[in-house]
Amino acid sequence: MLKDVEQKVDEDGIYKKSFLLHKYVITDFGKARGSDACLRYV
Repeated sequence: MLKDVEQKVDEDGIYKKSFLLHKYVITDFGKARGSDACLRYV
C-alpha cells in the first residue's frame, strides 16, 4: 500500500538529528483500499 522511495540520515536535525528518515508514496493499490474504506487522499 505504501512504497518506500527514499531514505537518508537527518544530518540537519530537521526532525531528529542522526535518525533515519523515510519518504513514502501511496501505491495505486493503497489508493484503491483507502477508497474502499471511505478514506480521502490528496
